[in-house]
Parts: sequence; structure tokens; C-alpha cells
Amino acid sequence: MFINRIQKRTAKFRASLLYLIFFLNSFSIVSQQHQEIVLLEAIENQASLSNTTINTIVQDSVGFLWIGTYDGLYRYDGHNLKSFQYEPNSNSGLASNIILELHIDNDNNLWGITPTKGIFKLDLRTEQIERFPELNKKIVELGGNTNSIYIQNKNIWIATNLGVIQLTNTNNTLALLQFYSSFTKNGNHPINKIICDDESRVWLGTNTGLFCLKKTKSKSYDWQEVYLGTSVFDLKKRNNKIYFASANHIFSYSKDSISTIKTIHQQNLIRRLSIDSQNNLWSGSSKSLVVFNKTLDQKTMNTKKCSFIRPDNFLKDIRCFYEDSSGVVWIGTAHGLFKYNYKKSLFKRYYFTNKDKRQGLPISALLPNTNQSLWVGTEGGGLVSLDNIYNQNSNITQKYIALLDYKNEAITAIGYDKRNTFFYGTRDLQQLVTFNSDLELRYINTSSNYKRYMDIETNSKGNIWLATINNGITHLEKKDNNAFNITNYTKDLSKNHNFPSNVVRSIAFDENKNIWFGTDKGLVLLTDTESKKNNPVFEVFQHKANTKNSISADFILPIITSTDNTIWIGTFGGGLNKCHFNEKTGTYDFTAYTTKDGLQNNTIKSLAEDDLGNIWMGTNSGISKLNPKTNNIKNFSKKDGLTDNVFMDLSATRLSNGMLAFGGQSGLTIFKPSEIKSNNFTTNLAITKLEINNIEIRVNTNLNDRILLKNTISNTQNILLKTGENNIAITFQNLNYSDQNDILSYKLEGIDKDWRTTKNALGIAKYSNIPSGDYIFKIKNFSNPDVKTKTLNIKVQSAHSFAILYILFFSIGVALIIYFKTRYSKKQKSKISSTNLEAKISAVDQDFITKIEQEIIIELSNPDFTVSQLVQKMGLSEYLCNKKLKKLTGFTTNSYIREQRLLKASELLRASNLTIAEITYKVGFRDLEYFRNCFKKKYGNTPSTYQKNKTQHT
Repeated sequence: MFINRIQKRTAKFRASLLYLIFFLNSFSIVSQQHQEIVLLEAIENQASLSNTTINTIVQDSVGFLWIGTYDGLYRYDGHNLKSFQYEPNSNSGLASNIILELHIDNDNNLWGITPTKGIFKLDLRTEQIERFPELNKKIVELGGNTNSIYIQNKNIWIATNLGVIQLTNTNNTLALLQFYSSFTKNGNHPINKIICDDESRVWLGTNTGLFCLKKTKSKSYDWQEVYLGTSVFDLKKRNNKIYFASANHIFSYSKDSISTIKTIHQQNLIRRLSIDSQNNLWSGSSKSLVVFNKTLDQKTMNTKKCSFIRPDNFLKDIRCFYEDSSGVVWIGTAHGLFKYNYKKSLFKRYYFTNKDKRQGLPISALLPNTNQSLWVGTEGGGLVSLDNIYNQNSNITQKYIALLDYKNEAITAIGYDKRNTFFYGTRDLQQLVTFNSDLELRYINTSSNYKRYMDIETNSKGNIWLATINNGITHLEKKDNNAFNITNYTKDLSKNHNFPSNVVRSIAFDENKNIWFGTDKGLVLLTDTESKKNNPVFEVFQHKANTKNSISADFILPIITSTDNTIWIGTFGGGLNKCHFNEKTGTYDFTAYTTKDGLQNNTIKSLAEDDLGNIWMGTNSGISKLNPKTNNIKNFSKKDGLTDNVFMDLSATRLSNGMLAFGGQSGLTIFKPSEIKSNNFTTNLAITKLEINNIEIRVNTNLNDRILLKNTISNTQNILLKTGENNIAITFQNLNYSDQNDILSYKLEGIDKDWRTTKNALGIAKYSNIPSGDYIFKIKNFSNPDVKTKTLNIKVQSAHSFAILYILFFSIGVALIIYFKTRYSKKQKSKISSTNLEAKISAVDQDFITKIEQEIIIELSNPDFTVSQLVQKMGLSEYLCNKKLKKLTGFTTNSYIREQRLLKASELLRASNLTIAEITYKVGFRDLEYFRNCFKKKYGNTPSTYQKNKTQHT
């Protein structure tokens, strides 16, 4: 039956509508956007960094960040901190907790400077600190307080209140070479900052101006005045220019010429400068942070536009800048540590509100307009025209398109035909709305059973196809005079059609004029031939368990056809599917991409193809990108600058300039795919922790009477394990601070047949009872295969044959004697030791031991409870706690924790009916075999024998 439901509105209505649109603009849907605002992230998950002054930051070759503060030195990996503190009674720790500057030399040493204790060196391979007490005494005597350090080749330059000290570092021997006094005829010039240029000139920023030490023919240095009359707090060199900060000015010096780069508000006192890899100039003052881009346009921090607001006004007191190898700019302040991730600025974010001032509306539909604007359908804010979206240098404007019924402001689908007539459907309105450039609105009644339009698509003939939630699909074949021939295909008409469901969410056309429909009961194909029939036959593709090339799920969400005519299908719970025609079998095959392949979520809600053929997906956990040529998957989340982690159904599109737009649960994200590169900078994979039999192995840790690691595990290539040391846990991560969503893969060659994957850029690999042999532990970046694979060679030794024979023959003669003698001796020693220990402890420091035991009991069942966590609760350094406990009990801290676990295990074995495995778990042992060995070593019996004979132990 042919029905024409189009009702043209009168001129009076159009006039009223235009007035209403003008009126509703007072409730204008707004976008929170201009990316000139710099967005920072606070490092607030580390209390040690958020509550102290950050003076200096550098990055080593492994990828760790080293941070100098007023409270010590820290190593940061993006997740955890390692602290280095002042130890008054030791020459191995810091001489002072106040670290002013850090530098790394070419020999992989970290050099630091303190104000009153001179310099120190930390070997980055071993993380051992070396102090130079005699040399530092001379440095302080000559120069007073030390303020800045710079290393060039074998020369170490130190700026002080009284001059410049030149040290030489030859063959790891440090010597004082020369002292250049800062006293001139004009008085003293205390030095704030020192750097060297490529011409061997030493530049000095002082309280009275800019100076230079220039090398003479005699290889000494002459003191020269460059710019006087103002304090210079910081210096930076870039492209044969010296930039320096002076009061509220920024200057550059080149070829004896000084230019003023920028003048800041006079209330600012510029103390720090930095130039990043994008040629942005960062300036930090006592009042604010200001960034100048390549054209020196000013970007000023605005707390209202930042991703967080701190009550202590973090914009004040900038102490340092540092750009790491991944392009992240770190900002140290008197109020903690912050970072700026340049990649976040590549995602442009827009937020919308409605007349009720509800903010952060979901974006449910998107459609590019022909006049360089973007139609945006919102839930609760109606339809918006986002203008000037293609021109990044223009201000973005919004036009609010009102509906007739203001209760119906949830736009669910937008489409248009060849005549540039636009259509949209809403959540509640029982009609399809159409309008033109003059905003003439009309209604089309397509079905009395209408529930909600989810997709509107127009084929090459100009006919319109509609996907609905409860009424299947509707075909509108356009006739003259704006009339339509309307046909419905639903499950209810199964006598004439085999359409599987009334719930349809998506429609797509391929180059063969076939039509694809996404339903909750499978993927449906209507071929061009069948579409011309009165009773067409639909081909339905549904998931078949254990069948190769089957679609991975039946609940279909978005469908798109890529430029190479590949059909891409997003599913609910089944990931992404690629549909391709198999010419050999004459059928369609499917290839699925899921979390096993690197996706961060298996629910694919929207799809878009970029100009290079990559497929971008909006998911329930962010946006993912698939390169179909390499099958490489890259994930992005709100941490990378997206508006949301949860994106809306079918709300994605490509603009004519190649940009992609994705609608999220609280806003719109627009970006240029060519700018979102996987590896613009150097990134590192690192092994950060090694545990053997639940014991963390560090440099110089004694393991079975030997030192396993002479260097940190991050700087170790080979480890040799003995028999019994074959239960290991390896912690590893990607030290890329701009892409911390990367998924990593790992395998132990010789054990693992396939690569295992982590959920993020931090992983732990655990292996138990590794047989003797040679193995290679490998880590690779699953999300970015260009990153170099990290390896660790592991050798597990077998027992030597001569040792086995010796044990066999020797034990035959004396086994019984040794057994009974040892058992008796251990019992006596245990009684004596316990008596003496109790007396000794009660006499010395019973409160200390009691507190230790209480903390251990609280964490007794936690196998991951470490010495570091215990000493942190005790308020002591690991060194002091270990020393004190050893003196009182004879045990190291780690051994004492194990002793308490075993003591509790013996009590449970005597007093309970728990199984050995249950007791092993309750006392915090992860490995049953290791527990048995430890228990037998202490009590002379295995746990099972001990439990059987429990009456003897009461």
C-alpha cells in the first residue's frame, strides 16, 4: 500500500520556529574547547611527590625518571617510586636530602648537587651512591653554597655563590682543576645557573646579569660580561642561541646580539625556561606557567580549563621542566609533580549542554554536512550544527535546531538524501523528521509500531533505509512530490520474509549494491538481486561455536564498508569482525579481532575508516585503531585526551578533510588520524623487579650464600639460578609515559609455546618449578611492534653428578645418626634460642619487636607483603630496620617475616584440621613446595609429618 504521510507546515509555523530557534540560543549548547589551553595531569598517586618541592628531573637510558626534591632522591617508573635518603651514619647514602640539580654523564652515572654538601655520584647500573667528602669540603670552602652543575665531556662545572669550580673526571678519578672567582671590579656575582655550549663557552646566570667564561689560547678561561643589570635565573641553549630568563623578560643571545623574546606581566618573576621538541618555549615563574608555541603565541594556564584544580594553586612556584624520551613535559613545582602529554592536545574535545543547563550530554549521532559543518545529535539537547569544524584556526560555533515537541530532544539517527534533505529520528517521537537548509520541518509517518530509529542510510538511487529498535527495517522509495512508497521488513512478517529480528541497529551498502543489516540475532545480507523482488530472501550469518570463519557474536552494532569493499562489523561482546568473500567456497568468511588480539574491550560500538585504511573503533573502554595490513592494534583512553572511555552506538564519522569524530557518553572527540602516531619518540621496555622463591632480589642481595645481581635487574642481561631457585616472578613494563595504555606480550622461550599478553603497560610473569636448562625471557610491545624487544637470559643449573654420588654414598653410612642427632640438636637449640631471645628482646626493645610482629600478623596471609611495606609502616629506613632487627633477633627483616609465617604455620598444624595447602595460603606462602622446604629446615619434619605427630609438639 502506498501512503503519503508528509505534512508540510504553514508559513506561520516556520516563522514561529525561527523565533523559537533564536530564543533557545540563549540556552546555547556550548563546547568546552580551545586547545590553546595547556592541560596538565597531577602525579597524585605518589604522596612523596605530591607533598614536596620538585627541583630537578632527568631520565636515564633505561627509561626511569630521576627526581631531585627537598626530601631526597627518587626513581620513578610511572607506577612506583624508589627512594634514596640521607643516612647520617653511612657513607653509602645521600649526604643531604636537598637535591638541587641532576645530570647524567656519558658513562651512565647520575651526578647530583646539594646546597651545602657538594656533589655525589650514583652508578645507574648498580644504583650505589658515592660521596666525595674530602673534595666536597674543598668545594664548599672555595665557593660556599653550590647552586648548579653541568657536565660536558670529562669536565664537571659547578656554580656556587662565590664562583665557578671546574672538576675533571678521568678514569673514574675526580679532581679539582680550577676555581674561577665571581668577584669582579663591580663586586660579587652569585651564580644561579651554569650551562656549556658547543664552542666550549661556559654561560653563567647570576644575580647581577649574564656572564660567560670563554676559553683562551692558554686553555684557561676568562670572565666576560654579556648582559648586566638584572638577575638571570635560568639558561637554555637551542639552535646556536642562548635563551635566558631575567625578572619578567625572556631574552635570546646569538652572535653578540641580544633580543627580547617576550615580556611577561611585571608581577611574574621568571625562574625556569625550557624548549621542547615541538619548539614550544615553556616559562615558569613565581606566579604562573606560560607556554609559547612555534610562532611565540602565548598559551596561559587557566585553572578553570585544567583537568583538575588544586587548592594550593599549583601554578605558582615552578621549579623545573623536563621533556622525556616519549615527549611528555614534566613540571616540578613547590607543590608537587605534574606532566603535560602532547598527545592529549591532538584529541580535540567538545562538551554540550541543554536549556536545563545539563552538561556533558551523550553524543548519539553524527553526520558531516556539505557546508563544512557537522551535524551532532545529542541525548537531551536536540540537534546541533557545529560550524567551522574544518578550519582549525577559526572559532567553532554552534546552532541549535529545535524540535516541535521539546520533550523529544534525544536524537538517535541522522541521514540525508541526494537532494540534501536531512532526516533525523528521535528516541520518543513516532515520526521521522525531515528538514532542508531553510529549516522547513516535516514529519514522515513510517509505521504505527515505531519505537526508535537507530540508523538512516541512503543508497545510490536515493532511496532511504531505516533501522529501528522494534519494527525491523523500513524502506522509503521516493516518488514525485515528496511522496514515498513505504515497505517494512520485520520478523512478524515471517510468512513472506525470513528477516530474523525486529531489533535492527545498523545499515551499510557495499560496492555491489548489496545491503547489510545489523540485528541482535545476527548479520543480515540483502543482495541487490533479492532487493528487487517483492518477497526477497535474506541471508543470515550467526555465530557457530567451534566453527572456523564464523562471525564471533550475533548481537551486531555498527557496520561500515571500507574503501577496499571490506565489510567491518562491530559486535556486543565479540569484538570486531572482518567479512570477506571466499571465491573458492562461494561463501562469506569472518575474521575476528578481540581482546586476545590486543583490543581493550570486546564491545565495538562505532566504526570509522581513516585515509590510510586503518579502522578506528569506539568501544566501552576508549578508542582502538586496527591496521588491517599488519593486524597491529593501538588503544587510546581518557588518559590520552579522549572525552570518554565509553562511546555511543554508531556515533562515529569521517569528515571530508580526513578528520574523525567519535561521540561519547559525555562529549565529542575529533582528531586527525595522521597526527596520532604510535612511536614519535624513543620508548623502552624494562624489567623492574625479580623475585625468586618469593624473595625480591636486589643488588647485593644474599641468595643462598651468593650475590646473584651485581647490577640492577634493569641493567642485567644474564642470570644463573641453582637447583631449588626455580620459582620466579618477573615484573616488567613499558617506560613510555605518553602511552601507558600499551599492551605488552611476554614469553619464556623453552616454557611458553605462545606469547602471553598483559592488560596494560605493566605486567608480572610468574613461573614455578622451572626444569634445569637455558631459557630466554622476552618482552615486546604488542600495541607497537616498532619498539625493540627486551630479553633476559636465564640458566637453571642441574645438580652435579659428583655431588649426587657423594650424598648417596655418604648418607648410607651416617644417615640415621645424623637424622636423630640433628633432630635432637635442633630441638635443644630451638628451646635455648627461644629462651635467650625472649630474655634479650625483653631487655633491649620489646616494644619494637611487638610492633613488628603485630604488623606481620596483620599481613600474614598476604604473599606480596614486602620488607619495603613493613619498614614504611614502622617509619624506618630499610637499612636501619634491618640493622636493629638483626642485632635483637639474629634475623634479617626478610628472614624474620618468614620465621613468623613458619611459627604461625606450626600453631595451625597443631591446633587445627586445615589442610597443608590451606595453611600454606593462610601464612602467606605462594608456593607449596617452597613452604614444605622452609618448614622442614626449621622444624626437622615436613608439615604433614609434623601434623600427624602434633601431640608431640604440644
